[in-house]
Amino acid sequence: MEDKTITDSISSFDFKVSILDSGDHNASLSSTDNADLALLCSSNFSEIFSIFLKNSSSADTLDSLLQKSVKSYLDEKCTTPFQQMEVLNVGVACLRLFIQSNWTGPPLPVTLPIPCLECLAGKEEEVTTCLTLDGESCCSVMRHSLLLLLARALLSNCAEQLSLIPSSKWWWQRCLFVHQQVLDEFSPTIHTALKNLLKEALEKEPVVQDPRSWILFHLEAAQICLYYSEVVHSKTHVESALDLANMKLTLVGALGKRTRFQEKQLAQLMVKVSISRNEDVIPRVDTKHLPMDLSLDDEVRLNQIKFANEDDGKFPALLPLEQAVVLATLCRLDSSGSRTVERAMMQAQTLVDSIDAAMPSAPDRFSHLFVSHLPPRWEVEAELADLFIHLGAINSALDIYLRLEKWEEVISCYTLLKLRHKAAEVIQQELEKRETVKMWCLLGDATDDVSCYEKAWELSKHKSGRAQRHWAQYHFARKEYAESIPHFSKSLSINSLQVTLWLRLGFACLDTENWELCATAYRRYCVLDSENFEAWNNLAKAYVKLGQKPRAWRALQEAVKCNFENWRVWDNILAVGMDCGEFSEVIEAYHHLLDLKEKHVDTEVLQILVQAVTKDILDSQGIPAGRLRAKLLTLFGRLTSQVTNNSKVWWLYSQLTASQDEKTHSILQLTVQFLQKAHRSAVQDGHWIHDKAKCKNVMDISISLVDACLELCKNCSSSNEALQVLSSAKLSLKGVISRLKQEQTDPSSGRVDEDLSPNLTLLEGKLEQVLLEINLLQSPT
Repeated sequence: MEDKTITDSISSFDFKVSILDSGDHNASLSSTDNADLALLCSSNFSEIFSIFLKNSSSADTLDSLLQKSVKSYLDEKCTTPFQQMEVLNVGVACLRLFIQSNWTGPPLPVTLPIPCLECLAGKEEEVTTCLTLDGESCCSVMRHSLLLLLARALLSNCAEQLSLIPSSKWWWQRCLFVHQQVLDEFSPTIHTALKNLLKEALEKEPVVQDPRSWILFHLEAAQICLYYSEVVHSKTHVESALDLANMKLTLVGALGKRTRFQEKQLAQLMVKVSISRNEDVIPRVDTKHLPMDLSLDDEVRLNQIKFANEDDGKFPALLPLEQAVVLATLCRLDSSGSRTVERAMMQAQTLVDSIDAAMPSAPDRFSHLFVSHLPPRWEVEAELADLFIHLGAINSALDIYLRLEKWEEVISCYTLLKLRHKAAEVIQQELEKRETVKMWCLLGDATDDVSCYEKAWELSKHKSGRAQRHWAQYHFARKEYAESIPHFSKSLSINSLQVTLWLRLGFACLDTENWELCATAYRRYCVLDSENFEAWNNLAKAYVKLGQKPRAWRALQEAVKCNFENWRVWDNILAVGMDCGEFSEVIEAYHHLLDLKEKHVDTEVLQILVQAVTKDILDSQGIPAGRLRAKLLTLFGRLTSQVTNNSKVWWLYSQLTASQDEKTHSILQLTVQFLQKAHRSAVQDGHWIHDKAKCKNVMDISISLVDACLELCKNCSSSNEALQVLSSAKLSLKGVISRLKQEQTDPSSGRVDEDLSPNLTLLEGKLEQVLLEINLLQSPT
């Protein structure tokens, strides 16, 4: 066996056995298209497999037999590193052939002339069962599934036993990720295994002369994390790849035109790539067999942005690996634009056709495959069908979905065509061929018959998360939330990585006020998808209902990170923050709220803040809140510049101002001014006199105003100034007293309402005091 059999960018990774793993970093498995197939045809593994299969018991599964076969061979036959590498080579060949058949093309023959497969002929159903994980089955149109099962048996044992070949674990990681992508839903088993492999690799990351292998590793790790929506971890790996590649990517603006008839240059977003490397030779690639990049033939939009500066929008010449780093950093563009969807459809058709094309060869297609995250062939075709739906070509999409056995989409198409009964007929035909859990669930979806979900659950021997998922969604769609909760819970107990189900379970519990389970559901969802602000917001609500205010506060901090522009989240932060004693953060949150929603007034929050500052209450950190007086005064100053007619706000502003230690003339003057504005705002509504609560409020403000005026008079520099202040207070008091006596006096008894009488008496006393002070100021000395 040649030393270059496994080179797919792992040679420098296997630094301990470099004598066996030497070879060009970008070389393929072989110069011939059938190198993987030739390797399997020439291997002697078929004899070992056949021995175990002949001597197996009925209790042994096919998967366990294959695992025993490989383990036995490694223990008994592989005594040298070269022999161990041969086992790894065969496992890699199986995986690559499986990928060629289901991802890259060109297509493989239906029957492969591989000796080790002959003894396993006719076991397709058992193979499918072995590849089912956590109740999730594989794609029904997957080809040569036995190759994946063989790859799993070989590479898992290599990863466990061949410690001197570090790339064995790398290939096992790749195998697991490939297996995940052919399953209907996320598998917790695979997810845990991948996390452990990535963690172990990072802990043992060696210092190598050539960093290209580690660039590839980080890019692959980024794709894995992104697949599971672990955006933060994915970003970390991409940043590591950028550092290793000595690259820097920045988003900048540049003037340009996007449409043909655009006259004015507008700012366009573009990516600027900076790179530092010694080698300048960029390999030339023959592109004649690659899928064509179709131009946008639109009467309005240009094919590419025409920048004012011709150098803008251009990348430097990049090596293939550097291109992979750029692509991993950028987001995938959506094909939802009305002017680009037709080109997207034609481009998708070109990609679908290219998979079955004879050229380019299989080795050429494998270049940097694992960092590109190429979707399986059925997903590419399904995207084409989705675009047909967008263009209104329902029948064309239906043909593709039927061929791909995408039964959920088939039901949707028949529903759009008003032929929903046809969906049930098609599924019934499939059930007549072979009963499966999935088909019974889909029949239930097509007929709205709950008994189908029960049948699926029984058929799975109570092990199918899918059966419970469909059952739960049946009730959820009909807003029968209480009935959906047990089924959601059962499905998630089987497979906990069903992201959407956690979200729906949380909503169902929110509606039924099952706060404990609601918090659990939203918490689990937020672990899997941390960028949904509504989920964080609902989690905070559940914590509030459970009396766990600090946890609610932390949840809201995450919610606002996801949606900084939603004023309702900031409003919730005010309420919960006050309960948690986060006074400083609440003040900042109020400023953000005013940025989003001018004139927003929450007098309850403002009153608590004023009390906290004036009484020097300890915050959540045990620090007195008095230190926040300046920040709170600034907030009131901003708020009162926007809201000028709210008496409560002005009254609170006056109390905060008056609470300062230094009773200077300017502070006392400001206090009086704010109370005057509070009084004016309170009485400008002519209906205040008919509402007892408003009457009491006006009287309270009037009393505070008189007290403040009397105190200010003591600090006035002249008697004229003091007379002016007291005269203003006298007019305000007389007006209030007069209105109260007119409107709140009982005509039969001639008495003022007993609820208002004490405060009225106090007001009259204050008026007498003001009149006395005025007389003293006016009398000659």
